Amino acid sequence: GTDPWAGQILAAIKSSRAMLVLISAQSMRSPHVSREVGLAESRKRAVLPVRIEDVPLEESIEYFLSNVQRLD
Repeated sequence: GTDPWAGQILAAIKSSRAMLVLISAQSMRSPHVSREVGLAESRKRAVLPVRIEDVPLEESIEYFLSNVQRLD
């Protein structure tokens, strides 16, 4: 079956104007964060990254955020 949590995340992205992404070691390891950023980007939502740990961006996240100013 489908994951109700995934549906809730998608509904939240659809109903939002922006998405805050916390950049940390844990978020960079999560395949879910990359997918969620991609969904927000594809729906033309503003993505606002905030670095809370000094870690490099995971490649797919870096791709989506390449034209976005980050707050460190």
